[in-house]
Amino acid sequence: LSIGSGGGWDNLVCGVAVPRGFKEILTKLANEDVAVLFSTANQGTVNWVREPNCLPGVISVASVMAQAPTQIAPYSSISPDIDLLAPAEFYSTGTNGTEEMFGGTSQATPFAAALFALGKQARPEANIAQIFYYIKKSAAPVDDIYVKQIPVIRPVEMVKALKEAKELPAITLVKQIQVKSGE
Repeated sequence: LSIGSGGGWDNLVCGVAVPRGFKEILTKLANEDVAVLFSTANQGTVNWVREPNCLPGVISVASVMAQAPTQIAPYSSISPDIDLLAPAEFYSTGTNGTEEMFGGTSQATPFAAALFALGKQARPEANIAQIFYYIKKSAAPVDDIYVKQIPVIRPVEMVKALKEAKELPAITLVKQIQVKSGE
């Protein structure tokens, strides 16, 4: 998911206004073993990411450059709380029917979300936390000046690791996972 700011909101999550009941819905989804991913924002900030990335069960996704996947996109907001980095610049059909480059953390997030579908296909019995564990375990670490060891997703490596695992770890909560990428 990706959200922007707007009027008419009267509830606070992580100190930011969001629609009423938003936190409860996200918590319920995470408790029902649904992967809840949010983009971090495109403000290029350090030590700040967009709401609701602070909530338990929410997986925060920032961007790397598609042509340079070891380079964090300059517009991507980052912090030590980022869970994943994913590529974000893609060609898409624009409103006038021509191809246009389209990028941002809002594009990186569905790219990262697709890994959960691949994980379920590789190991149908795996829960979201177990798939997330293998996404992070198979990721390549990227260092920023301020934030170290941010995991960049590697789909092929994740599916291979998940398929080859003899036994899945006994974890159920996404935010319990403390795996550093590349370990």
